[in-house]
Amino acid sequence: MPEPPPRLLYRFILIGTLPVLPQLLVSAFNIWYNLTHIYPLLTPLQLQAFLGAVKVFNGLVYPLGLLAWLYILGTLWYALRHTSRQPTHGRPLEMLRRRTVNLPWWAILIIGSGNLLSLPVFVGVLTTTADPLNPQVLIDLPISLLIGTLMSISQVFLVVELLSERLLYPLVFRQAQPTQQKGILSLSLLWRGILLVISNGICPVVALLLLSVSPYRAEQDTPFAIAVAAVSTLFGLSSAWMVSVLVREPVEALKTAAIATAQGNLDQHISLLRADEFGPLIHEFNRMLQELRQKQMLEETFGRHVGRQAALEILQQNPDGVGLEQVITVMFADLRNFTQRCTTISPRAALERGFAPHSPTSR
Repeated sequence: MPEPPPRLLYRFILIGTLPVLPQLLVSAFNIWYNLTHIYPLLTPLQLQAFLGAVKVFNGLVYPLGLLAWLYILGTLWYALRHTSRQPTHGRPLEMLRRRTVNLPWWAILIIGSGNLLSLPVFVGVLTTTADPLNPQVLIDLPISLLIGTLMSISQVFLVVELLSERLLYPLVFRQAQPTQQKGILSLSLLWRGILLVISNGICPVVALLLLSVSPYRAEQDTPFAIAVAAVSTLFGLSSAWMVSVLVREPVEALKTAAIATAQGNLDQHISLLRADEFGPLIHEFNRMLQELRQKQMLEETFGRHVGRQAALEILQQNPDGVGLEQVITVMFADLRNFTQRCTTISPRAALERGFAPHSPTSR
């Protein structure tokens, strides 16, 4: 059933706006850090050049990044609108599926490139002034930008990934599996855990250590440190919740289906669509259930004609149920009045009298 345009637009509004919130929060902390720790280290001439560079850079890079993000989402929205009107096959559909799976990478590419590009721009502007640059600036500024970038991209990646799986995968992969799509890049569970440890564990600790060991400590360090700890805790809890959803949901689905299958209920199907390690696992589990249902149906249908026990023995010798090719010898024997005599004697007596070598009626 085609997705109504208003509901489709609502899905893209969520995907387009929610990932921006972590970036705005990290940007606010970078501004706060610059005001309390970077600005005091600059001379009036350097401060004037730095403020001018910040205004120009943010006025250019942020709108360009937002336009790039809207362009990527707009192409996906247009493609899905097109598929809702008529079926799409071949290269357009493959491109749509590939871009949907890789959407988290596009998001962090836009955000990460914008954040990291600011470092050489700001440092280059400061070094062009006539005043000598304080060496502490070359330490604090890169570390603060790197910490903010890692914390923001980890949150953005998980938010976009979770929203894409919930809102876009059911529309794009109606008759396919994400893991079977070529050209996709999925973050494994191992690297997702490493990213979370770095962004939610190492980065906040480094930021607090940077504040504590800085020789130019400001009076505002305590409120700023408390704010860093609060935001890090918030990011850590949200990341833990999103990862738990991404991991717990397929595990619970597989567990429930496995228990039901062991109890003889084969009417199971896991409808989760995943592009990570859970994707092939879910696909193979569903395929196993389908084969079990086919085998059960074959046993019931075949057993009506030859008996269930005989059907089981035949299927054990031929589990695929596709038939066997063998060379056999068939002998036909005609016994005079055999049918008439079988109506009056037992089966054993019929075999003994009818097939005995001394039987006078055999020929």
